[in-house]
This record gives sequence, C-alpha cells and structure tokens, in this order.
Amino acid sequence: MDNISRYNSNIILFFVYFFSFIKLIYINIKMTYKQDYNRKYGFKPLSKSHSLKDISKTTGYELKGLKVIYKKGQGAFFSNPSSVRPHIKALGKGGADAWAMARVYASINPKSKSYKVDKIHLKKKKK
Repeated sequence: MDNISRYNSNIILFFVYFFSFIKLIYINIKMTYKQDYNRKYGFKPLSKSHSLKDISKTTGYELKGLKVIYKKGQGAFFSNPSSVRPHIKALGKGGADAWAMARVYASINPKSKSYKVDKIHLKKKKK
C-alpha cells in the first residue's frame, strides 16, 4: 500500500509541474496587439499590417479619431525617447510611425491600458 500511495503522489506532482510549465509557456507567448487584431478579424498572416483607413473600415471607428491616436503615438515617440526600445529607435522616422501604429492597434483593443486612455477619441461611424 505504501508503494501505491508514493506512486500516486508522484503522478500528482508530475501533473502539477507539467501544468505549471504549460502556464509559463502561455504567459511568455503573448500576442502583440496587431496580431490580436489580425486574429480577431481573420487576417493572415498575423503580422500583416493595415492602414488607418483599413482599420477604420474593419472596426467601424471613425478615421478622424484613429488619426488623433496615431499623432499621439508619434508624439510619445519623440517626447520620451528614453522609453523607446533601441531596435525601434534605430528606424528613425520609421520608428515613430511604428510606435504610432502600435498605439493605434493597442487603442482598439479593450483589454489594453491604451484603450482606457484613448477611448474618448474612438467614435463609431454613423450608419
């Protein structure tokens, strides 16, 4: 009986460690907001980029509001260079555009902090 209970406890430990490992992998493989947008609206590949006009058409948000958020993203790039990652900084002006688009993608995702800040600019188009 002692060997059986030891065997059962080893199985339980195995599953505890196994699911802890799976959870760790899941946490470390986070999708970007662009990938999340592409998955939500069925675009392939997940790294596909979109224009503000495309995002406006797909989400139903007014283009004017997305442009405001885009400008805020560019402003954040230039006004706080210490927060910009080096590989984005190396792109120069293109880095500001990348930073701005990242903010747009984040702003249309209700799970992001950026959505809470920028939702005042997001108005649905009138039908």
